[in-house]
Amino acid sequence: MDIYGAMTNTILSHITNGDEVIIVQPSSDFYEYIVGVAGGVTKFVPLRLKENVTTPSSGDWVLEELELEKMFTSKTKLIILSSPNCHVGKVYTLKELETISRLCKMWNVVCVSDESEEFLVYQPQRFIRIASLPEMWERTITIGSFDTTFFLKGWKIAWAYGPSNLIGNLQTVHLNSIMTCPTQSQEAIALIFEKKLENLGINAVLFGDIAKSLLPKMQLMFDILSKVGLNPIQSDSGVYIITNTSNLDQSIDYSKYKDFVGWLAENVHIQAVPLQMFYKDGTCFKHFVRFCFNRKEDTLTLARDLLEKKFKLKTK
Repeated sequence: MDIYGAMTNTILSHITNGDEVIIVQPSSDFYEYIVGVAGGVTKFVPLRLKENVTTPSSGDWVLEELELEKMFTSKTKLIILSSPNCHVGKVYTLKELETISRLCKMWNVVCVSDESEEFLVYQPQRFIRIASLPEMWERTITIGSFDTTFFLKGWKIAWAYGPSNLIGNLQTVHLNSIMTCPTQSQEAIALIFEKKLENLGINAVLFGDIAKSLLPKMQLMFDILSKVGLNPIQSDSGVYIITNTSNLDQSIDYSKYKDFVGWLAENVHIQAVPLQMFYKDGTCFKHFVRFCFNRKEDTLTLARDLLEKKFKLKTK
C-alpha cells in the first residue's frame, strides 16, 4: 500500500454523500478525486506567501487563520494537510498546528495528516506531529511513507496510524479493496526501523542523515537559481525548491509557449513544474515554479551550465 492507497482508504472510510472535506493547498490532486468518489464536497484553503519579504524561506508560506476558520461548518468531516508540505517545503509552526487543532475540536473534525516527508526536515527546523497536541491523538489519522523517505519507486510502502476506532474503518476498506501488500518490503522496512531505533542516541533525529545529505543539494540549487534571477525560496524540508519567475517574464518571448515551464523545457532543456497545478485556483501562483534538487551532482552541475549558457552568465 502506497500513499495513494493509505489516503484512499482514509477518505472512503470516513466520507459519504454531502460530507465536506477541507484540503490545505498546495496539495496532490488525487485528494479531491477520491473525495468526489466518496460523494463528498471539497473546500480548499491555500498557503499564501507573505508579501514584501526580501529573502523568503518556505516558512513564509502561511495558513491564514481567519480564512481557515470560514471553511469549517457542521458538515465538515475531515481536514487534510501535507505536513511538512511536500510541494513548497513548509514545516508548520506550533501556532499553525494549534489553530488547526482548535478548529478540529470545536467542530468535531478528524485531521488527516500526510507526514510522508517527516524525515526530510532540515535543521534547525523542528517538525511537530499534530497528533501529539493535546486531545488530537483521538481525532488524527497520520499517514507516512517509506518510498518518500528513501526515494523507492518500485513496490511502495506507506502506513496509517491513529486510534483504533478510526483505523478500524480503514482496515475494513483496505481488506475489501487493496487487500494485500508486498510482504517482503514490509518486513524489510520493519527491520530498518528496529535497527535504527536500537542505535538512536538521545536527542538524535531518526533518519536524520537523509536530510543532511539533501541540504547541500538544496543550497546548490538555490545558488544556481539565484544567479540567473529566478528568486528561489529556500526550502525547510523535502526535495523541491520554489522560484518566482516574474523577474524574467519581461525578457522572455512567450508567444510560442503557454508559460515559463514550457519555454524552459524547449529552450534550456530543463523540466520544472508549475506550482499552480497544485491549487484549485492557481491564478495567483502563475509566476511560481517547482524544481527538484534530489539529483546527482553531475546533473545539478549540468543544469547550472545550461542555465548560465542561456542567460549568458560566466561560471566562477
